[in-house]
Amino acid sequence: MLRHAAPVGVRRFATPAGGELVRISESTIDYAAQALRVAYELIELKPEGGFERSRETQHNRFFSLEEMRALMAAGGLAVESFVPAYGDDGVIDDRTWHVLAFATSAA
Repeated sequence: MLRHAAPVGVRRFATPAGGELVRISESTIDYAAQALRVAYELIELKPEGGFERSRETQHNRFFSLEEMRALMAAGGLAVESFVPAYGDDGVIDDRTWHVLAFATSAA
């Protein structure tokens, strides 16, 4: 996942009102802390002209599957499976950013 992290990204989305949302992301990775900081600039281009701008910053901690399994075991859970959160092929690979865990009580 980290191998494919881009320091700058731009995505465009159509809005329900017929405008466009432009999202610019700037990412910084702290490998030692396993942390990802993403600063977003959102620019909404209005269909009638003009725009609105907003900014937000996210601070994310990332975990390996092994770390998630160990943390869940420490909390009394037994992992049954991990699956990609936003994919329909069921395969976790080096491009998977979000993972869901299915677990049961280990007791």
